[in-house]
Amino acid sequence: MNENERPDLSIVIAWQLAQRDVLDCLESIYNQQSHSAIEVILVYGGFEPDLSSLSGKYPHLIIMKHPNSGSLPSLHGLGIEQATGKFIAITEGHTTFAANWIDIAVSASSSNPAAAIGGVVEPGRDLSSADFALYLCDYAQFALPMVSGVSDDLPGNNVVFKREVIEAFSSGKDLGRDGFWKTFFCYELEKQGKKLCRDAKMVAFYNRHLSFRDVMLRRYHHGRCFGSMRSSEFSAGKKALYVASCAILPIVLCNRLVAKVVSKPSLIRRFARVYPICYLIFCAWVQGEYYGTALGAAGSCDQL
Repeated sequence: MNENERPDLSIVIAWQLAQRDVLDCLESIYNQQSHSAIEVILVYGGFEPDLSSLSGKYPHLIIMKHPNSGSLPSLHGLGIEQATGKFIAITEGHTTFAANWIDIAVSASSSNPAAAIGGVVEPGRDLSSADFALYLCDYAQFALPMVSGVSDDLPGNNVVFKREVIEAFSSGKDLGRDGFWKTFFCYELEKQGKKLCRDAKMVAFYNRHLSFRDVMLRRYHHGRCFGSMRSSEFSAGKKALYVASCAILPIVLCNRLVAKVVSKPSLIRRFARVYPICYLIFCAWVQGEYYGTALGAAGSCDQL
């Protein structure tokens, strides 16, 4: 494709079974009065949604079904393979965006030499206690106020990559099969000396709704998958040392969360009420990470 023919921004939306509010996500994108050309790619898997209303309402929406997986990395990977934009954003079907998000994302990505730009993630409305606790565990550091600038931590549902870094990474790979793992990709970018940045003007909202049981299962599988992938190159001694340290990890993670929340006045009051749930969520993660490090993923990566 000629570079002049590329849209300014491709937005890859992973749509999973638990994220029935994809219409809110799409409306928050298509209702923007943007000066930028966009391409929206909605990728689903693991279930069969009714697509008739989407096709009629959004004729330019690209809808894709993953043939083998409904996991977040697989859906993102398949969508990224099809994206043609100068910049490529990834997000999730429960996420909604501020009214000026598109133009800010394009402007920030154009003017900043960083390989990736991540934005703010604020809690959405009507989150249950379990939903809010999961939000805190994943995104508290990205709530307002957030300082713009270089960072080694970017949110997985509000991040834009430059096309050239995606192309260099995906060359010779099958992302639809192997998945796009944002955390490990960002690790690789930093190893290569590339900068990651945050922009506090780029605002998204977290609206995931799960039962308490599903929250705990999701964190267990996420932790197990992460533990397996991160420890794949560990020596036997390093694995044993890490496994032995897992007993104190929930307390360590909770202390880190407290340090994040104290700088976010809007989160403090409700955080005090859901702190016990946050602790249980960290326990589920650590249990998963323990088994992932010691015994491997055992299918947990397919459950994300």
